[in-house]
Amino acid sequence: MILETNARPGMAIQIANKSPLKTRLDKVEDLKIPNPTRGIEIGKQLFGSMLIEEQVEKITGKQVIGNTESITLWTDTQEEIRMIAKIKTTKEMSIIDRALAIDLGFLDAEDTTKKSIQLKFKMGESKIHAIMRIKDLSKKEEKIMIGKKQLNGFLVDPSKQLDDKIQEKKIIKKLNFKKIDAELAKVNSELNITPYVNPLNAAEERETFFSHLENGIEYNPYFQYKKFPGDFDTLRKQVRNIETDDSPLGILFHKKQQELLRKIKLIEQRGDGIEYSKASINMFGKPSLKDIENAQALLDTRPDTYNEDPAKYHSEEIYKKFQDAITEYGIK
Repeated sequence: MILETNARPGMAIQIANKSPLKTRLDKVEDLKIPNPTRGIEIGKQLFGSMLIEEQVEKITGKQVIGNTESITLWTDTQEEIRMIAKIKTTKEMSIIDRALAIDLGFLDAEDTTKKSIQLKFKMGESKIHAIMRIKDLSKKEEKIMIGKKQLNGFLVDPSKQLDDKIQEKKIIKKLNFKKIDAELAKVNSELNITPYVNPLNAAEERETFFSHLENGIEYNPYFQYKKFPGDFDTLRKQVRNIETDDSPLGILFHKKQQELLRKIKLIEQRGDGIEYSKASINMFGKPSLKDIENAQALLDTRPDTYNEDPAKYHSEEIYKKFQDAITEYGIK
């Protein structure tokens, strides 16, 4: 039994909130509180403003926010960015700092005429499309201000504090896998190995080599290669700058990165026998003993002589031969 004599205002508040003292005491009966400061913290967490906010939101249908709020932005490439925004009920339109807009890719650095940008963000449980004015907020702590046009559906409580953990994280970038895939695919298309590692003068050097061999003269072929259009260091840096993470898809992209770096090394080492061999082994791996045995078996079955002047056919003759073969085998 509890006898409480604190009629005003304590009892009146409990009656108004429909939250009597005994109910609260029952909740904390078995808790061990080390000191008064900790007891106050626990009291706030159990019976503080969050419960009131939930009741207000339930009654009004509006979310309660403070003077600063965590928001999530989405760029044109669907990259997700979390920031701290200032709630400005005195401003009609929302505002974004010019330097931040450039840094996040919303604005071209050389564009001095654009006065506003359109973007979408999430605040609380609401997704909002907004037109934000571009201003210099370099002297302000918050680089985004949310104006009245975007505050429909919200109630502002100046006493509400933002979680300290959220405040510590100004920007969190979520990787855009679609963008990463496009970047890797672009580099990969520039690294088609075959045209760059096959010598341009292979036939001539082969003929020269065997000509010298027949005369008992040692000859080391000198191969010429197709010029690679890009700069190897720049391309290597471009690949390394593609950011991945430890998610399953991120790990897959990282492996593709390493493959592209090996391709760059392989093309770069053309003409250097020792280094090219190392790069080739690094790219394709060493043959197993079984592979070597199979290769030797193929070499052992090769004919002693070759037709040095094979028949040459015109495209129309080749087409006819294919047509005849298709008819002969009944292929449809």
